[in-house]
Amino acid sequence: MKTSAAITATSTIANNRTTTSLCLDKYVKNIQQANKRTAIEYQYRLSRFERYVAAKFEQRHQQQQQQNQELKITSAATLDQLIDKLGESSNKNGPYDLLSGFVAYLQEHEGIENPNTIRHFVITARNFLEYYDVEISPRKFKLRVRLPKPIVRRKEAISKEEIRQILLKCSDIKLKTYVMLLAATGMRASEALALRNKDFDFDDDNSNNNPQAFVRILGEFTKTRTDRYVFLTKELVEQCKAWIDFKYRRRRIIKVITSTDSSSVDDNINGDGGKNSKSRKSISQWVEPKPEPDDMFFSVPQSRRRPTLRSLYVYMNEDFARTLDRIGLGTKEDGNGRRREITFHSFRRFVKTTISDLGYQDFSEWFIGHAGSTYWRKKDNEKAALFRKIERYLTFLDITGLESKGADMETKTEQVMAENLSLKQQVDELYRVLYTQGIIKKEPPSSSSSPPSSSV
Repeated sequence: MKTSAAITATSTIANNRTTTSLCLDKYVKNIQQANKRTAIEYQYRLSRFERYVAAKFEQRHQQQQQQNQELKITSAATLDQLIDKLGESSNKNGPYDLLSGFVAYLQEHEGIENPNTIRHFVITARNFLEYYDVEISPRKFKLRVRLPKPIVRRKEAISKEEIRQILLKCSDIKLKTYVMLLAATGMRASEALALRNKDFDFDDDNSNNNPQAFVRILGEFTKTRTDRYVFLTKELVEQCKAWIDFKYRRRRIIKVITSTDSSSVDDNINGDGGKNSKSRKSISQWVEPKPEPDDMFFSVPQSRRRPTLRSLYVYMNEDFARTLDRIGLGTKEDGNGRRREITFHSFRRFVKTTISDLGYQDFSEWFIGHAGSTYWRKKDNEKAALFRKIERYLTFLDITGLESKGADMETKTEQVMAENLSLKQQVDELYRVLYTQGIIKKEPPSSSSSPPSSSV
């Protein structure tokens, strides 16, 4: 009776694919203490592993039924029982056979073809087993569990001209501000979406010791779990201010109000004596939202519940994909029809490459939030000075500013040329004096020729 009940319960679980495991729940809660997003991803991967275990037991049960054999209670009917079974000293090859079969299951039954994805699933399952003291030798794992070799895709670099084209074609000021923020700061997509109004410091009142606009990024949303800040270009500051003015502008909204009329109406129409008749009317009114410091920077003020990072990301990603398709830059990656060649992460690579090519390798690591060298330490004002040197390379639409910088460079070039001419004339005059005094016997060069390479 006990065996039949276990078999029936497990069969239902395998067919409905709604398996539950106390061991899995405990493991996910342990991961959640360190990182909630990692726990969600691990739970998704291990749910496939639990589904695989249930399917494997179901297959074994059917085979034993055909052979008229009785299934023992100690069989791996659930993931919890599997942990106990693999912990036995006599079952040394069980973990390797199980994980090897999991690779085939992901490819054949789940339809996962990406080698990197399969590797992540198997490694997560291995860590789960090791958490419950299932001995897995690294050498035996490498020999007995054959994982598909990872495919390294060549990432196309996005150019400054392509970024400028995307910004010019953004029909939504919200998306334009978001794209410019990523392209000028190199922030991760989630880091930018998690920003609040009070995280921005535009330094309008010059209250800081260093008059350079910047934005703070909370460690809760960074990959390294460390608070940091990043400087903002003048162009980006103006774009952010334009978005704030647009978001909190005075506008007219239309509300639809449904009211219940208790007066009696025609019974033949309503059939309820008119007690439950409803009327709907539209009310137009002007509203002017007030900015709050804790408001999410890219969320629109509304009476509904606070938007989540995931909902903001989905909206931005869909709008960004439509923009790329409209301007002909929405090409998909080879071998991955769901992913485009240009993503939000492309802007991060652009910022890192641009700053590194200018000769500021350590500064580029700090700027995008990498750990970098432990010996590279500079004060905030020194970092701001470095940023002002590379600011124009992270400016995309400020044509007036770029032209003024170009005019400044022309002026400086003319000044250098004038100084060189003055020095050349002084050298010619010195030669004449030395020739007159008989110190040198060679005739002094003319002002149009270069000085001699040697003298007596």
